[in-house]
Amino acid sequence: MKANEAPEKLYYAPYGDIREDNPITDNDIEYVRKDAFIEKAWNWIEDNMLSSNQQDKSRFYYEQFINYMKGE
Repeated sequence: MKANEAPEKLYYAPYGDIREDNPITDNDIEYVRKDAFIEKAWNWIEDNMLSSNQQDKSRFYYEQFINYMKGE
């Protein structure tokens, strides 16, 4: 992780502990950075739902996908 960059995931335990590495219990709440979530979702879409000829246009689709996920 870079100095001024938020971690990809944070775990918040019910008793107030916040961790960056692993949850402590099954009741911990996992928070994921929005840009990390969008990137992971797009990679899955590209790998599993787009044919090879659609992947050629994927940059255009990616920009639209990002804007949609951010609510723009």
